[in-house]
Amino acid sequence: MNLYVMEPNRYRIPLAAVLILASLFHLNAQNGVDAGLYMSGKGLGLSVDIFGKSTTEFTSVSVFSDMHGVVTGKHDSPGIRANLIRNFIFNDSCLDGGGKCLFYGGPGITAGYSRDNGKDFGPVVALSGHLGVSFMFEKISFSIGMTADLGLHLLTNNNLNSNKLTFYKDGIFHALVPEVRLCVPLVNRLINNGLSVNSRPSRFVFSVEQGILSTVYEKYDNTYINSDGSRNSYKGINWSSHINSLMLISLGYAVSDCFILRMSTGYAGLHKSARDIPLTFGALYAPRSVFSSGMNFFADAGAGFAGSSSRSRDFVSRIGCGRRFAMGNGGKSIDLNFSAVVAYYRPDCITSRYSGEIISGDDILDSGSWVLGPMLTFTFNI
Repeated sequence: MNLYVMEPNRYRIPLAAVLILASLFHLNAQNGVDAGLYMSGKGLGLSVDIFGKSTTEFTSVSVFSDMHGVVTGKHDSPGIRANLIRNFIFNDSCLDGGGKCLFYGGPGITAGYSRDNGKDFGPVVALSGHLGVSFMFEKISFSIGMTADLGLHLLTNNNLNSNKLTFYKDGIFHALVPEVRLCVPLVNRLINNGLSVNSRPSRFVFSVEQGILSTVYEKYDNTYINSDGSRNSYKGINWSSHINSLMLISLGYAVSDCFILRMSTGYAGLHKSARDIPLTFGALYAPRSVFSSGMNFFADAGAGFAGSSSRSRDFVSRIGCGRRFAMGNGGKSIDLNFSAVVAYYRPDCITSRYSGEIISGDDILDSGSWVLGPMLTFTFNI
């Protein structure tokens, strides 16, 4: 079977599965619908929670790009997957900010067109099991959970003109990868209306940020010695896109109601060949208040540490804006951020322009690249 014939199925299989399964569940959204972003090491996409007549269960539908091997730079193109989960609420408790905390889990089904454990693309069908916790407020909800998929992966071998059906290993291997969903209500749902005022925000702000970034511009300049002893140098510009992941933790202090100074560290994939542990210092400004809903503007800059050699120390910076959603008056909030990243990194190994051999160690006389790209993230602040 020709691969190009199967390419459209990458989109038809998961979407058709969602539509069929939705009709089987007889979804009734009279008590609420939440819709928003699905973000995980597994992929990036959209998610919908549908609350029917029952107050003890609800249905979740997610469609997302399968980022297997793409985040780590092993592959260039993502697959696509969709799942439908019937969640049963084990515990439902009220929050101080006026919302609810739900602990839930349940069975479902996953379908898609993706890779599996190093194999090429193929259709995937699996039974799923999910556990999660959701913090639901009047204007936003934040959920984190894990999903295990027990199923089959069909691999097509174009050279041998044959198909091979195998166990879907990544469905189990990646079961513990956290899945984060950030949603807003489209239809009113069953939580307390309004937010109570019963706590004061702390001046110290702890934040967890997760998202994706993609280098679109690279300007490089390399000088090295080939295996034959000759000295070579080359410079140039690349225009290309490669999606990488990012996760940061930050500690900040509100020096005023509108201004936060902060320090951040974590993990950032700056480029296909640059994986950094950044340490940055920056500031966030909100015209209204850093403790209320509204727009904010921020900038961060610092160093990145990727390897053991001095060549690995990089420069990292970003500037951007975000939309903050406050959750009560206790200082808790969630941000949606968009920013531009500018970085300079020195790779530990480069590819010879002429021979194609890998140059590393003392054979690299000098190497460096400026990169520029967009970043999309969300931040949970407490």
